[in-house]
Amino acid sequence: MPPDLQHKQTLAILRAIDGANGADGSNGADGINGTNGNDGITPEFKIEDGKWFVSYNNKATWVELGQATGDKGEKGDKGDAGLNGTNGTNGTDGINGTNGKDGITPKLKIVDGYWYISYDGGVTYETEPLGKATGDKGANGTNGVDGKTPTFKVEGGVLFVSYDETTWKSLGLVKGVSGEAGKTPTMKIEGGDWYVSYDDGETWANLGQATGDKGANGTNGTNGITPTFKVEGGNLYVSYNEGASWSNLGNVKGADGANGTNGAAGKDGVTPKMKITDGYWYISYDNEKTWTKLDKATGANGVDGKTPELSINSEGHLISTVNGVATDLGNVTGATPVIKVEDGKWKVSTDGGTTWTEIAGSSTVGGDTSSTLFRNPISGYLDGYAYVDLGLPSGLKWATTNVGADYINEYGNYYAWGEISTASSNDYSGDNSITYGKTKSVLFEDGILDSNGDLRPEYDAATQNWSKNWRMPTKSEFAELKSNCKWTWTTLGGIVGYKVSSKVPGNDNWIFLTSAGFRHDKNDPIIDSYGCYWTSSFSTTSKASYFIFHSSYGDVLRSENCNYGMNIRPVCE
Repeated sequence: MPPDLQHKQTLAILRAIDGANGADGSNGADGINGTNGNDGITPEFKIEDGKWFVSYNNKATWVELGQATGDKGEKGDKGDAGLNGTNGTNGTDGINGTNGKDGITPKLKIVDGYWYISYDGGVTYETEPLGKATGDKGANGTNGVDGKTPTFKVEGGVLFVSYDETTWKSLGLVKGVSGEAGKTPTMKIEGGDWYVSYDDGETWANLGQATGDKGANGTNGTNGITPTFKVEGGNLYVSYNEGASWSNLGNVKGADGANGTNGAAGKDGVTPKMKITDGYWYISYDNEKTWTKLDKATGANGVDGKTPELSINSEGHLISTVNGVATDLGNVTGATPVIKVEDGKWKVSTDGGTTWTEIAGSSTVGGDTSSTLFRNPISGYLDGYAYVDLGLPSGLKWATTNVGADYINEYGNYYAWGEISTASSNDYSGDNSITYGKTKSVLFEDGILDSNGDLRPEYDAATQNWSKNWRMPTKSEFAELKSNCKWTWTTLGGIVGYKVSSKVPGNDNWIFLTSAGFRHDKNDPIIDSYGCYWTSSFSTTSKASYFIFHSSYGDVLRSENCNYGMNIRPVCE
């Protein structure tokens, strides 16, 4: 009987007959502790193409386990419509998030045919290149075969030509039978062949090839890999295979902050104009169209009173000066200033006549006429700074003051070219300049120059000290100012310089360029002799273009080392 069948029969018998209980067995001896088992391997799981996979070797290899998702079941019957719920209460307003930090915009440059990237504005660049920027240079094509230059001779009154000085071809008679002078042939090259004419160009005979065949073009070099960039999730990514794979270059932008509320736009104020007629002061607020009579301009004893000298500084404030005493009369871009005479004193109001301020040092009695009414022409304001329209062909507007000056007859600050701050300790040496001694290609790689060879806004002192709507003039824009305006050497408020006036009929506008000289090393400037103004244009080799004028030789454009400190006169579009 097979053992398996016998075992089954034995079990059946044991189940059928209840046997007597046996005696308890004795306790067994303590077993020996088993050895510690090896640490188990934690499996890794993934779903791919709808199937489960497992790895026991840290994702090196994968074993398919089976389907990860079941087949989609049939759509169930539509349930009964539920009852309409009651409206929930409105939630409380959320707290505004903090403004995100501006990300770092990377800078790129090409060195030795490879792309390099910088995350600190061009101060340092990654040591490893991003990839190739240009393809390899193709091989030069072979030179073409030199053409054959013909040799001519006259023999027996016949013109012969040879291309190898061994064999000669007769071209015809060059001398008549009668012995008269023969016809001088005219030669030309056309379509790469020599042609000759014996009738002054009416007919031509082909003599043969004049130039060798052109050599075949060399094969083009392999194109370099142009990187593709994208921003995703606030990070900058680069791809060298047209988006097949991407490398993360780092964060470029923080989270957007909440928008601020726009302020209300202020209205331009009206600059008053004044005149004396028949011994009385008159004032106009509509550019001399209508006049309002104020009071007597002379005292009872017939002596002229002290007239306040009025001007508007670069911040739009009305300034009154009498015998050297200046009074700030407030901002004139808002309320229109009102002037009156009261108790023999000039007074001004900048809030529509509610409050009045006495103009220091002014009077209508017992004064003198040494002070004159002084106004600079103003066409408008941009970001709080005054500009003048000189009617230039380009439409460019020029500021009334230098960067760092409050008045039109002040020198202002001195800046090295490409610097946005004045030099520390007035040291305008090469060691204190970021652009000194650098070539155009280096300045371009450093991100200081734009594609036109002009300073980028980050290195423009006018843009950085005033606003993004102001900039330094280019070399060509200073040339336009020179050619389209009248230049008059004069003194304004004790300061020597050029009054630059519009040539357009009916345009009485002008600007004043001060003769502030320049700074070099730690030397003081030589003032009242000549004026120097930087342009934003790079010149040649390692110098920048600047505008210089002098009473003896007028105004010219030159170039100078970038560490020199000069004035800057902003312009706007």
